[in-house]
Amino acid sequence: MQNLERHGECLCGQVKFALTLQSPAVHVCHCNICRKHNGGPSITVSCQADSVKITSPDQALKWYQSSEWAERGFCSACGTNMFSKLLGDNPMYYGVSAALLDHQDDLFTEEHIFVDKKPAYYKFDDDCKMLTEAEFLAQFS
Repeated sequence: MQNLERHGECLCGQVKFALTLQSPAVHVCHCNICRKHNGGPSITVSCQADSVKITSPDQALKWYQSSEWAERGFCSACGTNMFSKLLGDNPMYYGVSAALLDHQDDLFTEEHIFVDKKPAYYKFDDDCKMLTEAEFLAQFS
């Protein structure tokens, strides 16, 4: 069985974390909020919300509510975009930037979401599932 426990940290190392991935599947989001937050598409993996253990001295990890339904965590010292999660005490979705994980060799891209919001100046050369905003949101209604 595959070990899905991971560790990671921000660029400056002030915010460290340990968590358990739901799977090694990577999701690429092309929505406007993710692109503004990341400077490009968001490339994340989902983790089990109750498994996330964050170490952050001096309140280095800050959260920003980016919509009515989600917030994003970032390091206030170096600016690294780290987490995104749905609001609530036990969020249905908790994602972490795949690039921050200490072990990434077993990760694979599973799907692209909000593909109808993707600008024309970049493209991914894969044959993964492509979901529009409406198709993605329909999964949760």
